[in-house]
Amino acid sequence: MNRQRGFTLIELVTVIVVLGIIGGFSVQFIADTIEGYNRSIERGRLIAQGRQALERMSRQLRASVPNSIRTQTLSGFACIEFIPVAGGGNYIGQVPDADNGAPAVSSLSTGGYRVDFGSASRLFIAPLSVAEVYGGSAAEVALSSTLAEGDTGTTLNFSSHTFLRNSISHRFFLAHDAQAFCYTGSQIRYYSDSGSVSPAGGDIVADDVTTVTPFSVSTGSEDRNTLVAMEFDFRRGGEAVTLNREALIRNVP
Repeated sequence: MNRQRGFTLIELVTVIVVLGIIGGFSVQFIADTIEGYNRSIERGRLIAQGRQALERMSRQLRASVPNSIRTQTLSGFACIEFIPVAGGGNYIGQVPDADNGAPAVSSLSTGGYRVDFGSASRLFIAPLSVAEVYGGSAAEVALSSTLAEGDTGTTLNFSSHTFLRNSISHRFFLAHDAQAFCYTGSQIRYYSDSGSVSPAGGDIVADDVTTVTPFSVSTGSEDRNTLVAMEFDFRRGGEAVTLNREALIRNVP
């Protein structure tokens, strides 16, 4: 007599339940893997954005007139203000200052200069403090005419002027308006003119940003560079990374 072989209803239900449990775990594992991958991608984007923003700020700050970096509150925003170097060179001889008592001059003979970035309307010689840079002191004089990018020459003209001091290396800097990076509450913005800071102005350097102390400046001395510290939290899509950067800025002109 032949015996019929097969599965009982209980066996079939048991198999279905077991397969359902295994399938549920598999789906959850795949979903978690995909979510982890997406989070790592988003985190990578945040890190890349943050590093790019901090690198840009560091580079521009390093190329500033010595002792021109300061923290400021502009239009209610926490900002770091600086004057970028447009060009410069070395001058010939001595300029009149308080020590040598020479008569004021209205031109400067140089070994050659070039305006490499933007334009230049101001000449700085040996500014040793923020107060001298922004206080309208004799360390600076306005050029007779604004120099455009690419301008070269050997003589700089300005109104009759006596400088505060001579540079040890006979170095001078050409510059234009002060600029600023500002933390607006959720963004970092760059302003090519620090006098025109506004919520909708400037260029966005980074968004989705939070911080408590965006910028701090440790003033240097004749034998120590200025230190600028920056710290920001970059957040997006439930991900957050904290990045900080310290930049040494030359402060001996």
